[in-house]
Amino acid sequence: MVWPGITVFPDFTNPNATEWWTNIASAFHDIVPFDGMWIDMNEPSNFVDGSSDGCTDNKLDNPPFVPNVLGGSLSSQTVCPSAQQYLSSHYNLHNMFGYFEAIASNTAMKTIRKKRPFILSRSTFAGSGQFTAHWTGDNRATFDDMYFSIPAILNFNMFGITHVGADICGFGLDTTEELCTRWMQLGAFYPFMRNHNSLGEKDQDPASFSWEVQQIMKQVLFMRYSLVPFWYTLHHEAAMISKTIVQPLFFEFPNDENTYNVDQQFLIGRAILVSPNLKTETNTVHAYIPSDVWYEFPSGVKLQVVGVFTDLDAPLSKINVHVRGGFIIPMQTPGANLMIGRGNPFILLVAQSQWGNASGNLFWDDGDSIDSIQTKSYNYLEFSLDNAVNSPMRLDIIKVLGVNKPVTDVTINGKFYTDFLYNIPDQILLIYGLDLDMLDQENQVIQWTIAN
Repeated sequence: MVWPGITVFPDFTNPNATEWWTNIASAFHDIVPFDGMWIDMNEPSNFVDGSSDGCTDNKLDNPPFVPNVLGGSLSSQTVCPSAQQYLSSHYNLHNMFGYFEAIASNTAMKTIRKKRPFILSRSTFAGSGQFTAHWTGDNRATFDDMYFSIPAILNFNMFGITHVGADICGFGLDTTEELCTRWMQLGAFYPFMRNHNSLGEKDQDPASFSWEVQQIMKQVLFMRYSLVPFWYTLHHEAAMISKTIVQPLFFEFPNDENTYNVDQQFLIGRAILVSPNLKTETNTVHAYIPSDVWYEFPSGVKLQVVGVFTDLDAPLSKINVHVRGGFIIPMQTPGANLMIGRGNPFILLVAQSQWGNASGNLFWDDGDSIDSIQTKSYNYLEFSLDNAVNSPMRLDIIKVLGVNKPVTDVTINGKFYTDFLYNIPDQILLIYGLDLDMLDQENQVIQWTIAN
């Protein structure tokens, strides 16, 4: 409960707390068989300062230095810093309350369901990404807050908390049809996607809007669902080898200074560039396209202008998404939900690089088991495209046997060429250092003259 009235806060640093938390969660699970936990208000957040009786007057509750915190006090809207927990005072543990609750909740869900847990926490700390997903807190239904969500998800991926998203369409204030459409398009490419708002605000689920907007939202949801194998593989790599799921452009293009200040676009993995429309009443996006090969998704049309800032067409019905050349994206025919979609056929989207090659991978298990890695109950596939036809082919040496008279000169396309040797005893002509393009469409005529 978010507003339970008079209450107490569990001490999740106590070794007995996890067992207690598991027991009460299990009792509730017997009544309502839930699949995950959403743990909120766990900074911890309090509707009184410290406690219903206030806090004591000591150096923990009133330290000589107070940072610029909301309310001007360390106990403002939270627990008294002097409160004693199992490991230490709350003064020392405040920032870790959500972290320890996430560990206890993760353990409880594994114990209760014997399956992979899903935990969603508002409060996090370094290392929380191993135990919980995260959303960025109570935002507002504004275009500015939609924009701010991009730096937020990029930052949290760099913190190692990769399964992250913002409240799509805004938590506070009433959204608009235009804003919610743009935010649903952007949110479809968050690692964690959730449309969520506060009590008292008007409905903002897709069915609340016009038929035309419903179709736009449906289209982008199917785009997300079609990429589930790609998303899933990225999540696997984040869990196993600490990769980011989404990242800023400068991660992939560190030598391109134009990418350093880009905070309105992002990459999914290394292969997909997302350039959302974040402004009201505009039908274009001023985006930076790094110097590489890019194909529009899902149309597959090759982008002709790269390495510059450019204006991309972005009517309300479209979000600009591009696949990078050199990558193979595992996809799937989307279903109405993930349970249905998992049984659908797979698709490989092969985006050739300028050299005609591409590579990719796919991790796939049952999606729910705790021990699929340990029991090797998974499939891992690697894909590659090697286009030898378009690979550079250079001719360097020609060795001619059986030339029974000495060679006096060599010409290439009528021009004298001096880098050759003639071996009299073996009657061999060696022409070297040619560096000719063997794929040149024009004929290369090589001639030599022998002595009389």
